[in-house]
Amino acid sequence: MQIKLRKTGAAASGSETYTLRTLAARARAEEAIRLSQARTAEVLESIGDAFYAVDSEFRFTYVNGKAEQLWGVPRADLLGVRIQDAFPRFVGSPSFARILQSMKERAPCHFETLSATLGKWIEISVYPSGDGLSIYYRDISGRKAAEDIQREIELRFRQMADTVPNILWTARPDGSRDYYNQRWYDYTGLTEAQTHEWAWLAVVHPEDAPRMAASYRAAVGRGVEYADEFRLRRSNGEYVWHMARGAPIKNEDGDVIRWVGACSDITAHKQAEQLQAVLFQREHTIALQLQDALQRPVPMDTPGIAVHTFYEAALLEEAGVGGDFYDVYALNEVCTALVLGDVSGKGLKAAAQVATVRNMLRAFLYSKPTVAEAVDDLNVALAENNLLDGFATLFVGAYDSRSRILKYVNCGQEPALLLRASTGTVERLPPTGPIVGCMNDGSYQELTMTLAPGDALVIFSDGLTEVGPSRRNMLGVEGVTALLSEANSSENTERGAEKSEALVRRMISGVNNAAMGGVMRDDVCLLVAVVT
Repeated sequence: MQIKLRKTGAAASGSETYTLRTLAARARAEEAIRLSQARTAEVLESIGDAFYAVDSEFRFTYVNGKAEQLWGVPRADLLGVRIQDAFPRFVGSPSFARILQSMKERAPCHFETLSATLGKWIEISVYPSGDGLSIYYRDISGRKAAEDIQREIELRFRQMADTVPNILWTARPDGSRDYYNQRWYDYTGLTEAQTHEWAWLAVVHPEDAPRMAASYRAAVGRGVEYADEFRLRRSNGEYVWHMARGAPIKNEDGDVIRWVGACSDITAHKQAEQLQAVLFQREHTIALQLQDALQRPVPMDTPGIAVHTFYEAALLEEAGVGGDFYDVYALNEVCTALVLGDVSGKGLKAAAQVATVRNMLRAFLYSKPTVAEAVDDLNVALAENNLLDGFATLFVGAYDSRSRILKYVNCGQEPALLLRASTGTVERLPPTGPIVGCMNDGSYQELTMTLAPGDALVIFSDGLTEVGPSRRNMLGVEGVTALLSEANSSENTERGAEKSEALVRRMISGVNNAAMGGVMRDDVCLLVAVVT
């Protein structure tokens, strides 16, 4: 293009300069527009959506490569052509009606439709631009297929759920319920309109609802499994015990996307629990009465020794009465039997077996010349005739008040302790044979100890050694020995019965302190005999 300029003096020179500047500015503007259009085209070609633009007459002014690919028509054949002429099937479709409305109202719109042109589900976004429209669309056939599959799965799940005798439910990530199977409506008598989000709490027993709501919300907040027992109101107004369970469904990132759960009628289970509690209490009462009858009081006259005892059953509400026992009785006018034992097991059966061991041992001690022979015959009788369900541990001693000699056999029992009055030292009387009632070939050794006035024989069950705040921190034999030494402080002046009673009282006080708030894991049985 040639530009002719006339030069006429000074004025002509100024006009020439002005025209050149204008042309340069226009050229720069045109270049900027061209670059901007190139960048826009580059963006539109790189996006994943199909894009095209039309003018007010619906003539194509731009078609990107993705649209060209989806339509299967070269863009060169579309530019300048009206969309109605390029795709006649498009005219009269719901999509075309929405686009016409957007053009008329100059308002954007967004919708999904089954394309009459492509035969696929597409997502369309329409925006007014200039005097025409800019239209973006993408193929969502895959997503729609997945949604169809999901709907089919949901339908099958609901059909299956309606055949289950339990109540099934699902909930949103925040825990609000959004589905119940037919069992819920049949059971509660509620309609679907009455059951939404958190409305289910209305048919939970008023005493259970606050606790259940709190525990459920806490589980939802932490995204963990949930379980709780509650009473649910039936359509006839009756409240019935149920167990509710729920579990989160999480995505790959660990986020909860759904909750599923079930409610099961546990009435039969609750009734069985109540019956079991009644039976347990009945057996417990009988066992207590039997054990009280077996734990005979210490005789008023025990030649040469003063005896005091202590017994306390542990965990009565859980384990029932245990098998610990003591027995003190005269073998003759100068000899006293000192027995402490523990029959394995708990409850009525253990109490009954205590009677078996205790009474048979008495018979053998009366008839046999030595303690060892009596224990040996007892073991054979128990083992050969299967008289025990488990076994028994025993400390069996015979104290002769004339010679001040103690003869004893320890069958797997905790070592007895002998507190020497003259020195304040504590000696252990260790086991001399195995437990009784299991094997009929056990060998039991009888040991002899000479006692002196003021000496204290302390016999105890493992209920003392197992006391402590935890199973890793129990009293043990060393702890019991230390308690005995502390109980026999140099400051006390007790003698005989006074001393035996004081030792029992102080040792039990020490045992309670050692528990440090923990529980007695086994029966506590203690016998103290002080030589007079």
